[in-house]
Amino acid sequence: MAAPATEVDAYIWIKRNLDLLGWDARNPLRSSGKGQVYTQNEVFADPIVGDVLKPKKPENVVIINTTTFWVIEAKRTHGEMRKAVREAQQYADRINKDKTARALFISGVAGNDEDSYLVESYYWDGEDYVPITANDVPLSALLSPEVVEEVMEQGPNLQDVPLDTGLFLSKAELINEILHEGAVNKNARARVMAAVLLAILESVPDLTVAPTVLIRDINSRADHALGKEGKGEFFRFIKLALPPTEDNHVKFKRALVRTIQELLNLNIRSAMRSGHDVLGKFYEVFLKYGNGAKEIGIVLTPRHITRFAVEALGVSDRDTVYDPTCGTGGFLVAAFDHVRLNAGADAIERFKEHNLFGIEQEAEVAALAIVNMIFRGDGKTNIREGNCFGWRLVRDDSGGGAIAKFVSDREEGVAPITRVLMNPPFKSTKGDTFEFKFVNHALAQMEEGGLLFAVLPYGVMVNGGANKTWRKNLLLSHTLVSVLTLPTDLFYPVATHTVGIIIRKGRPHPAEQDVLWVRSIFDGHLKSKGKRIPTVGVPDDFNTIIDDVRTFVSNPKATVENVPMFKRAAPVRPDDTHFEFVPENYLDRNPVTLAEIRDGVDRMAREVVAFLIRMGMYQPSLTTPDVPALPKEFEDESAVEWRQVKLTDLFHIHSGDFHAKKELDWGNVPLISCGDAEQGLVGFYDIPTDAQRKGAVTVAYNGAPLTAKYHPYPFGAKDDVAVLVPRQDGAVATVTDEVEAFAVAAIETMKWRYNYGRKCFRGKLLELEIPLPVKKDSGEIDTALIEALVNSTPYWKHVVAAKESAALPEGSPLRGIAAELEGRGLLPFPETDLSPTLQRTIAQKLADGQDDPIDSGDFLTLLEKASEGS
Repeated sequence: MAAPATEVDAYIWIKRNLDLLGWDARNPLRSSGKGQVYTQNEVFADPIVGDVLKPKKPENVVIINTTTFWVIEAKRTHGEMRKAVREAQQYADRINKDKTARALFISGVAGNDEDSYLVESYYWDGEDYVPITANDVPLSALLSPEVVEEVMEQGPNLQDVPLDTGLFLSKAELINEILHEGAVNKNARARVMAAVLLAILESVPDLTVAPTVLIRDINSRADHALGKEGKGEFFRFIKLALPPTEDNHVKFKRALVRTIQELLNLNIRSAMRSGHDVLGKFYEVFLKYGNGAKEIGIVLTPRHITRFAVEALGVSDRDTVYDPTCGTGGFLVAAFDHVRLNAGADAIERFKEHNLFGIEQEAEVAALAIVNMIFRGDGKTNIREGNCFGWRLVRDDSGGGAIAKFVSDREEGVAPITRVLMNPPFKSTKGDTFEFKFVNHALAQMEEGGLLFAVLPYGVMVNGGANKTWRKNLLLSHTLVSVLTLPTDLFYPVATHTVGIIIRKGRPHPAEQDVLWVRSIFDGHLKSKGKRIPTVGVPDDFNTIIDDVRTFVSNPKATVENVPMFKRAAPVRPDDTHFEFVPENYLDRNPVTLAEIRDGVDRMAREVVAFLIRMGMYQPSLTTPDVPALPKEFEDESAVEWRQVKLTDLFHIHSGDFHAKKELDWGNVPLISCGDAEQGLVGFYDIPTDAQRKGAVTVAYNGAPLTAKYHPYPFGAKDDVAVLVPRQDGAVATVTDEVEAFAVAAIETMKWRYNYGRKCFRGKLLELEIPLPVKKDSGEIDTALIEALVNSTPYWKHVVAAKESAALPEGSPLRGIAAELEGRGLLPFPETDLSPTLQRTIAQKLADGQDDPIDSGDFLTLLEKASEGS
């Protein structure tokens, strides 16, 4: 039998939450006056209110400032809330009779750890204690310092509660953990959350009842809330059921009670009626980082991107907005919020009732969108569950107020949509629908001249095949207005490169018309503890570019400042046979400098030397390299002229010879792939002599495309890299080792143009140009400057020495292991991938103990120890 609840539980809960909210919960008299919270008889020592309160002692008195106080009184059951508030008021009245102090705030706390804690807070307005509300809903949490300040400035009826984004993120994570402990599967947590949110929409259920009664009450409340909004058919998708085993009933109930407690601590009911998409942000964290989104098919568009899109398209109350893959409703909420801030009351009512349309294929997710819009104050009327390709929107001329209506895809009608905002499901398997088909569907619902914003995988705008055909055809029927590269980590923890595109419906793209290309790779967020959170001081390209985008959308002839590697207005290039509609294909780069190239050469030389030493292929004999200084006449960057030179004017370019490592036997020649670490080494193999290169460059196709490496030692290459072999005839300059090193650094300066979504395969590499310095008088490549610059880097002398003296290992590390095992009568070496460093570690350990017997078990132990050591 559980121990009876006591008010001691409440004391602990109150102080813990005051601390979380930002109060200093220490006793002021024991913390050099820095604390802000007295507990019970501690208050008697306060020089201002101590004598006034004696002998009465409230649970807590919070010091707001030197003369202003907040009284908190607690009781152990929910039913004693009135008593808690009444006693808090009595304590405050005693303080307010004193001329030197005032108790402006009182709170009653009723409950215990088992049943949860309810909170009611009031403000003394000079005549009475008035409930503190936000957006017309009483606050359900203890007051934060920010809320207290707002109330003292504005009065007790707040429009929006100051929101702590970090607190919302942490609570979303905590609730995920609570539901996990309550045996709620991660793919069912969204349904539980939707039901709970609807259940507390108007008031909090009785949390002290038995599990079956609580579940019945939550379901009844959720059903009623949906039915009241004309969406009763969605109840079956969020209806809660007790776990099948009775042992889990109490556990599930406890999880629900704790979840509701955490939501109340967030003032969730008032926050969701605010001007912020709180629920959308909450879902974003709750589902995205709780691993529930993937299971129910949610791709959550971050809220700052939905706001940006709405502003960029200039959504107004006169627009009809459609999202054919609306998910939890983020774009629709952003449109609603934007209109709510920029239109009159009548226009807002009309817009939310008749101008927002969304379809979501997953019924559970559609229910979340409806809950989201219900908490916004409406806008859910035209959200429906289904496959968007089975429906179309047509103008509604029935006179009932609605501008559009859904009809079967077979029915005809006038397209009514003026703005589309969407993030279609990303194609993941061979049978999935191409993302551009969702764009085509949306365009078919739009009026001529309407604007569409879509988040698409980067590959849609660069890949060949069907995607390339779509891009070509797009220009024949519509206008491409803008393309924005989005941050790589935007959808973290999902790794995907994406773009945002803006299209104007029904106007073929004029050949001479500019497109606004933007490389917006910073959004004011950083990854921290497995999440992306807004961070002060981090660049936000979207704030920087929004005015330009908004202006350009309304007037494509507007002047846009050309900022290299960031933004540029330029027409689609007629010579681009790949039709790669991405900013990286159109933006200018910052002018290359000798300092930039020299840094690149120095970094490359250090990596080469370190690699050779680690692999035992080179032992430096140069203790202090003789490093000549760069000639003074080249210290002035303005004195250097540059020329773009095709790689094919310097090198023969071919792909590596080997597709898979399993084609090769172990040997002692390095095999190079597209990786960045260890020079791209994947192991030592028996490479045929005619497939070996020395003193050549590799350039990655995959991984981080355009990653360039110089190899002053014999090597073989996989076919995921290009091999650049110096030309002997027809080159624009003699390709010395120094020219190769310079070329590596020059290639690396252009890596920003490519990514995992946009490869740089051989066909593109054949067209690639790199900057080289030229002589002013003749325009010839200035090899003297190139050699002087490369030779001025500290480690280049080591690279030169290594090219002459580097020796391949005496037999492959793996070959040595295999021979050792075979000689000892053991099974063949297991087929496993080992890093080159680990190969050498195992080989050395075998060599150290070569006189000792070894068996299979010992070998596995050796592998394990070597793995730990590496």
